[in-house]
Amino acid sequence: AGFKVVALPKDRSLDGKAASLLTRSEVKDGKLVYTYRLTVKRREVPPGDYANFRDVVKEARALPDDPMVIERGR
Repeated sequence: AGFKVVALPKDRSLDGKAASLLTRSEVKDGKLVYTYRLTVKRREVPPGDYANFRDVVKEARALPDDPMVIERGR
């Protein structure tokens, strides 16, 4: 009668001078807990920190391609 978690997206953790991204999903005490934290640390990104910023944005944009799948129990 409840729901069953079939697949969770992969956890992500990127941290740098320009930006950071943390995602985590888990089933805890029968509840689905999803954590998403995107932090832009600088208003202007210097050329030396652009690779970090680009990687964080790329991972954040990839999130919809890594879905969580939940089925209704029977």
